[in-house]
Formats: sequence, C-alpha cells, structure tokens
Amino acid sequence: MRVDIGLLGTLLISCNSSTVSIDAPKPRSLLSLLAAEANQPVSVDTLVEELWDGRPPKSAIANIRTYVAGLRLALGGKCFTSLRATNSGYILDLPSENSETAIFRELTGRARVARSAEGHAEGLRWSERALSVWRGRPMADVPRGVHLNRHADQLEEEWAAVVEEAAEDQLVLGKYSEAVRPLRQLVSDRPWRERAQARLVLALYGCGDVSGALEAYSRATRHLRVELGVDPGPELVDAHRLVLNREPMPPPPVHERPAIEVRTVPSAATPRELPALPHGLVGRGMEMAALLSAAQMEPSPGRARVLTLCGEAGVGKSALAIEVAHRLAALFPDGQLYLDLRTLDRDGTGAASSQAIARRLLCGLGHTPAQIPRQAGEAEKAFRAAVEDRRVIVVVDNVTNAGQIAPLVPASSTCLLLLSSNAFLPVLGAGRTIRLAPLSDSAAERMLIELVGDRRAEREPRAVERIVHACGHLPLALRVAGFRIACSPQRSLTDFADEFADEGSRLDLLEFGGISVRSSLSIAHRQLRGDQSAVDEAATRMLHSLAWLDTPSLSMDALRAWAGSSRPQDLVDRLAELHLLIPAEADTVRFPTLMRLYCRHLDAALPAGFSRHVYSAALRSRGIPTEVSPSAAKFGKQIRYAERGGIPYVFFPGAEGDEVKDIRSGEQVAAAVGEWPPPRADLKPLVGPAHP
Repeated sequence: MRVDIGLLGTLLISCNSSTVSIDAPKPRSLLSLLAAEANQPVSVDTLVEELWDGRPPKSAIANIRTYVAGLRLALGGKCFTSLRATNSGYILDLPSENSETAIFRELTGRARVARSAEGHAEGLRWSERALSVWRGRPMADVPRGVHLNRHADQLEEEWAAVVEEAAEDQLVLGKYSEAVRPLRQLVSDRPWRERAQARLVLALYGCGDVSGALEAYSRATRHLRVELGVDPGPELVDAHRLVLNREPMPPPPVHERPAIEVRTVPSAATPRELPALPHGLVGRGMEMAALLSAAQMEPSPGRARVLTLCGEAGVGKSALAIEVAHRLAALFPDGQLYLDLRTLDRDGTGAASSQAIARRLLCGLGHTPAQIPRQAGEAEKAFRAAVEDRRVIVVVDNVTNAGQIAPLVPASSTCLLLLSSNAFLPVLGAGRTIRLAPLSDSAAERMLIELVGDRRAEREPRAVERIVHACGHLPLALRVAGFRIACSPQRSLTDFADEFADEGSRLDLLEFGGISVRSSLSIAHRQLRGDQSAVDEAATRMLHSLAWLDTPSLSMDALRAWAGSSRPQDLVDRLAELHLLIPAEADTVRFPTLMRLYCRHLDAALPAGFSRHVYSAALRSRGIPTEVSPSAAKFGKQIRYAERGGIPYVFFPGAEGDEVKDIRSGEQVAAAVGEWPPPRADLKPLVGPAHP
C-alpha cells in the first residue's frame, strides 16, 4: 500500500494513487503535523498544543486517539501500519518518495551540489525541478497552530531561497525575462528580502526596462526605510548604481570546476579513496537530502562539520555514506579519504585506537610511515594539522565509539567528517546525527525487485513480501537475498521464500558472493561484549534471553521478568544505544529479527549461564528442574506466552485446559483474568527450540 502526502499547497493525500478526502479540521491538522515531522516521534503534548492552542478539553487525549483511529481507517484500515504509537505520542513513517516535502528538499540539495560542481546551467535545471513540486502556500487549507505555522514559515523560507538561487543562475546565464516573474512574486510576498529585490532590479534592467528597474529599487528602498527603518544594503545599492550608470550587465562566466589548492605536503597526489557507488540505493531520499543540506551549511569558525549515520547492523549506513560522499566530492577537491575500521580490527574488538586511525589517514594524504610521529597523541595532532584549511572529506566506516574520532576532529570548517556506526555517538564538532531505520515495505520490495527482475516479482508478489519480511527490511540482507535469487532464474520466488522462512538456516542463506549478513551482525554484537563491564555482561545476558522469545516486542514489565532485574531500563538503554534493541511503542522494545537469530546461533558458544535463561525462568515457575534435558526442552516448546496490561502471563498445557501463571511471581492467576485468556491460536511460543 502506497500513501502519498503533499503539504506544499493545499493538503494532498492519496492512497494507491486515489485521492483521499479528510474533511474534519482537527484530523487534517494532526495528519499535517505528523507529515511535517515525518519519521520523527511527535509527543501527545505537542499535538494537544497544536490542536487546541493551549486550551484543551478534558477529553483531549481521548480525542487524539479517536482522530488517529479515524486516519488509519481512512488510509487503509488494518493494512495501514505507518501511523503508530510511540512512548510519548505518535510517529508517521513516510518514505521520502511519498513525501512532497522530502522530494522538494532532495531536489534542492541536488541543485546546490550541481551548481558547485557543474555550473549555473545544471544548478538551474535542478532548481526548476524543485520549484515544479511547489503548488502554493504550504498547508493552505489546513487550520494551523503554533507548530504548523513554524513548519509553514520554514518551508516558505526554503522556497524563497530556491527562487533566489534560480534567479541568480538565470542572471548569470542571461535569461533575464525568465527571472522577472518569480522574483516579482517573491518580493511581493517578502519585500524585506533585499537580495531578491536586488536581483529583480538587475533582471528588469537586463530586459531593457530601465524605468521598471528604477521603480523596483524605489519600492524596495521605501519599504526598507519606512517599514524596517534601515537603509538599503550594498547589494541593492550596487544594482541601482549599475542601472543609473547604464553599465553593461556582466557576461556569464565560463564555469570551471573548483581548482585544487597547491599545498606543501609529503606527496603531490590528491587522495581519491572512495569505493565505487553502491548498487540499488533506494528509500533514502529524505536522509540523503538532510545530509547534503547539512554538509553545505557553513559552521562557525573553528568547528569542523561532522555528520554521523547510525542504526542497526545491515540497515545501509555504509552505502548511504559512500553515496553522499560521491555527491559531495566536487566540493572537496583537496581529497576524499575512506577508512573502514574493520581493516584495523586486529584483536576482534572493533576498537581501533585514534592513533592507528590517524596513521592510516595520514598515509592516505601522502605521508610515509617514517614521517608520522609515534608518540601518544602526536599522530592525531599531525592529522589535524594536515587537513587544516583543506577542503577534504573523510569517510570513516564502522566507528565503535566517539573516543576513536574526537582526537581527530580539526578546528577547521573546510573539512567534513562523515561517520557510520552501529552505536549512537555523541555529537562532535558542528555535527548532526541521523538514525537510519529499516526500509519501508514499498522501498524494500522495490530494492528486491530491482535485483530479481520485474517479471518474476509480478508473478509472485506474495513471495516478494515474505522474502522482504524474512530479511527484516534491511538493505544488506535484501541485497544478498536478491543476488542469490538472481543467480537461479529457473527457481520460483516461492521456493526461496520457503527457504528463508527456516530460521535455523536463514543466516547461512544470507551469505553469498563474499557478502555476509552474519559478519555485519557480529560487528554490532562485539561492540556490546567488548567493554566487559558489569552492565554489558548483564545486557548480554538479557539480549540472549530475549532471543528465544518469538514475540516481536516486549513491555518493560516483561523485560523485568525475563532479565531478573529490578532496573532493566539501564540494560535496555545500553542495548538501544547499540541498536541491538529498538524502542517501539509505549514502554515496549523491538528485537531486530536477524540479530535475534544471530544470538540464538551464538548460544552454544556463550559462557555458562548466558544460554537457556528463558527456559530456566519458565520451567522454574512450573517446578521443573532448570537443567535443560531433551524432555524439558520438548515441554518448553509447548509453553505459550501473552501479555495483558503490561503483565506477562505464561500458559501451561494441562489435561483440563491451560494453567495460567504470572511469570514474575509464579502464582496461578487464571481466576484473576476471568474469561480473558485469548484463544490458543493467538498465543506466542515462550521459547524456541534448544540447540542440541
């Protein structure tokens, strides 16, 4: 199911290409705010403030639940899962290709990169594409409160900037008449934008309309002095002087790529170390636009730009980082460095030292090993000096912790560091961190279809869905699965879907052509066990306990029961920091499917006490010895699990029906839940099969 939402004009909603009408004002405002904050949680407090402007009724929260339920129904009912609850509010998962705003921002970012790299003509082409997405004033027919007004103002400022940039391109290219109309509209709406006023004066003069140019200058000056109390600035004054003196318009410059600054370095070679562009990058338009925009913002002096991509193993951080670096390469002509820290991981911990990283990067800049100091901290200092005031982009892949990178960050705004990490890293320099989530259904299916072919996918759409689900919507897993399937065109997709459904062999199948999902998962898992702290040991125990649960998410109460800890939040926070567990809806966490299978695979090699933990909890409450004998394991597979009101219950099969116990206390509670327990078919297995 595809849902598209447009905010750049009247609210536009379509479901599978059919227009959807939502007439009630408050649901329209609620959906607009969620779309404006797409893929980010919006708190209930924010929604209440937006919808009722500080004067909410007592039923405000209940009303919001009703509005959300109505929106889900209007947008596809049970099939529409993109609008979901979070710990404190709601989130709308909206892929960039389904968001008018994201498309506009991506095209704007491409225009700026193209302008710097290829000249004004190419920049104008992309700017015109961006402006073609714009339909009018944002959310023109939506009741707006403080938050939607802020978003609308921001969008209009972005539109104004693109109009000015396109006008500059048109003036440079001599297309004066084409620049006049959009500039007139802009200065009519925003007469305080002095740069637009100056460009309008020049555009009219370039068309031969001298009196029109002088009248435009008079109007601009009058507004600035009367309304704002300021005199016109140098740009507007210079444009006026050019008209008064009848000076010729400057000729369009011949665009040249930015020249490489000659510097004295140990080697004259400029590093070009970026790997080849990744294959089939889809569903990342919004993140791409955000990274391109952030990379081109000028930080304050003395602060380097540091952009970080984080997310669970296999979510596509490396591929996106490489794609972004290629798009920005022309803006960093002094060199592009690339380092995958796995190549420095000699002891298997993933924690390469900052000194080792600095030495490797200095070699990329042309230093010989003999020229790099060996004293503690000196290699890092030498690297900072080497990139000072040089336009260099440095991509560091598979960072373990901020301590590896912090000593390398220079006090220079000309250098860009682009990092990828399984862990959420503290912000460094003038930084921004972007979390990547698994692909949406449509993006994941599109990626797989590009690899296996349209015809095969059209014949077996259900098999495509099953394979995407088995891969956890992760780009790396989808890539491996796609390559494997493409190499066997004689087999049906249903055959492959059946194979991938087997959890015992799935990770083996996701290893093909030298690409291994298991290897990616192992890096993330090693980060947890690398510190050997008490918290990490307890978090590892919890992680492997949860691996044997087949339920997709658990509440904090359930986690407390499985973990045997009165404060599981500390452990959950640590696991969430490494994206080994993913916070989901209110007071629940999600266990990524492939990481769960990887932990099960590791159980046999873990120290005593880490494995079979869930078995022990369940069997103890039944009075069965905790040693997992074959008979006990067989019985364990029959135990079922369910939650009600955040309390975990275990259902034991009995001759006269299921016996229900609260696993936290072991007390039988069947009488307390009355007619509740759900039908047996709706219960989840408490544990999976034990390894032999």
